[in-house]
Amino acid sequence: MSAIYTEEWYEDLKRIVNSDPTVTKRAPQGTWRLMVHTEGDGVSPYFKKGERLNYFITFHDGKCTDYKRIKEGDEEPGDLDFRVRGDATIFERVAAELDDPIKIALKGDVNIKGDMRLLLLHADLVKRILEIYSNEMETEWTKGKPPY
Repeated sequence: MSAIYTEEWYEDLKRIVNSDPTVTKRAPQGTWRLMVHTEGDGVSPYFKKGERLNYFITFHDGKCTDYKRIKEGDEEPGDLDFRVRGDATIFERVAAELDDPIKIALKGDVNIKGDMRLLLLHADLVKRILEIYSNEMETEWTKGKPPY
């Protein structure tokens, strides 16, 4: 078990996603590139208000090939398929299995920019990845687990 937001935690997530045969089977061939921005909202004990954690993620033929942090001020990779922004509390509640990630996205609590047709076309894949994030990751909550 690794602590949330640590490099080990992200590596665990990558390993679990890559070892899941349903992800590989459902994934489209080719490359998907996305940025995930987790933003401090003043509620999460893991972030100061306004602080942001940015991760660039690449999937190629159903495997997560890249999961790296982009620090503030660093140039972001271009040509993204999706950009996801949300408050840390929302991502943490999903990771703690307190909220359903699909409902959160549909309510607009997480901002998703990109070709929504592509996202809907591969909804089963997206759902499975979100299930892994919220149900199969073993997370250590060093500063408290939601609802705090």
